[in-house]
Amino acid sequence: MNLSTNQLAAIDEQLCNGNIIAAVTEYRRLTDAQLGDAKKFIDGRLDQLRREQPLRFAVTAFSPTLAPQLMQQIKPLDEHALFPIRSTMEQMEQLLYGYNYAVTLSVNAAALPTSDLPIRELMSVLYPKSTPYNATTLPVRFEEFVNDVTECLTYDGNLSAGPQFTHERKENLTNALLPRYWQQLNDLSPLDSCSILTYSSDVGLPGYYVFWFFAYLIHAPLTKRCGVPRDITESCG
Repeated sequence: MNLSTNQLAAIDEQLCNGNIIAAVTEYRRLTDAQLGDAKKFIDGRLDQLRREQPLRFAVTAFSPTLAPQLMQQIKPLDEHALFPIRSTMEQMEQLLYGYNYAVTLSVNAAALPTSDLPIRELMSVLYPKSTPYNATTLPVRFEEFVNDVTECLTYDGNLSAGPQFTHERKENLTNALLPRYWQQLNDLSPLDSCSILTYSSDVGLPGYYVFWFFAYLIHAPLTKRCGVPRDITESCG
């Protein structure tokens, strides 16, 4: 189904404002496209807009200049604290490995010196090769966050690539691993008191982005902590 001029303009507006999740959701609503096809279209459209209409994009609030003293006060959580959720993610990676298809999941978290969220310093500490000054962030509702992650991890694939679910494997993912993942993420940062931001850049994050990726900042100002769960879905053929 081809989009009308007005429909495409509405999606372009969402992309230029950094709201990629809303753009994917709107495209699927208009076309009944599968998640993978929708994300592929949106990624291509975003690349085209950045090339052809760069002035439409909001200027990032980040600066390449970092605060070294602040970075020294950001303390990554140790392996022991992250072991339970990383073990669950490893099980999900193994379950989702399929035909021309692999998923790289990770989570990092850190204690912050104040209730503020210094995104550029945080990402530079947790992912030293990242470029947060070239990224945009956008607040999302908890429901949007859960829906996006769940749809990505339960994507059935197509004839050329996918996780090749059996009934038992899909049931294990949806009824055991995903609920455990949400509980363990909540244990790191209580989600009902967190602000959640999308993070738009995959630069410096583990994995090689082919199909899609997501990354979020989950900020708990009351406990002065921030978690960064992310997923990159790639071709392994």
